[in-house]
Amino acid sequence: MEIDGRPDHEIAILEKIKSARQISKSLDDFAKTNLKAFSGLITDEDVEWSNKIYLISQQTLATFIVIEDAIDESWKIKVAIRELAKWLELTHQVLNKFEIEDDWDQIGDLVTQETNLVEWKSTFFTPTEVKQKPGEEGRALEREMLKKITKAMLGMMNSDGGTILVGLVENPQKIVRDDIKDQLIFKNNIAFLDVDHELEIKNRNLDEVKRMMQDYLSRDTKLSVEEFNNLWTIEPISIKVEGNEAIIYKITIHKSDKLIFNIDGENKIALLKRADGRTIAVDPRKYIN
Repeated sequence: MEIDGRPDHEIAILEKIKSARQISKSLDDFAKTNLKAFSGLITDEDVEWSNKIYLISQQTLATFIVIEDAIDESWKIKVAIRELAKWLELTHQVLNKFEIEDDWDQIGDLVTQETNLVEWKSTFFTPTEVKQKPGEEGRALEREMLKKITKAMLGMMNSDGGTILVGLVENPQKIVRDDIKDQLIFKNNIAFLDVDHELEIKNRNLDEVKRMMQDYLSRDTKLSVEEFNNLWTIEPISIKVEGNEAIIYKITIHKSDKLIFNIDGENKIALLKRADGRTIAVDPRKYIN
């Protein structure tokens, strides 16, 4: 269809150019009410994509406003089409980064096999290969799951350091709980569990998990928690597949400059190290001067 000799899409573009100033004001009002960047809060990557799209849109509208009074309507239409094409490309890039890309590149070299430097744990607290246990029996299992992680950490501290991935499920076919199976996603034929969902179900947060791990390390070694402050870090890793996301955790362990011995309630001394891709207890007498 043509209106006054122009195709209707060109007429629509010219109308948008005329209304760009009002659209820009409305978008500005919306942003000041709804975007965290305008609330005085420091933004993070979970919301930064909306701030970027706001800026991209305002830049496009600013061009429309600048060319609004130009006499050459054909030129105005060409400029508007170029700007709209640029808007589509930039918006796609933002959405692709924040909605599709994940952190696979941070763990891709850690998912082929367990070694002295790499350990996999399915969860922080939840046994996946046994039925859920009630009461104190269930809480004891939760404590044991977390202690297995801190034991692996001590073994790495006493060896060459390493990395523990919490949320990589080595044997998904052995999971007996449907609620755990529902939280799995598969990427490159590897199963990942949404550990954030586990923490939510357990009513825990990452800071609490870190404190518990520090307490276990301190309790098992009779050292202060400060001794471990610079020996390990933990960070969330996002794994995305077809719109589904699992948050796993990457624990990076550094080699200690001195051996860290385990000491039990009877003052018996043990030493954990890494060998053959697992954490083992070795004879501490060989290492005590």
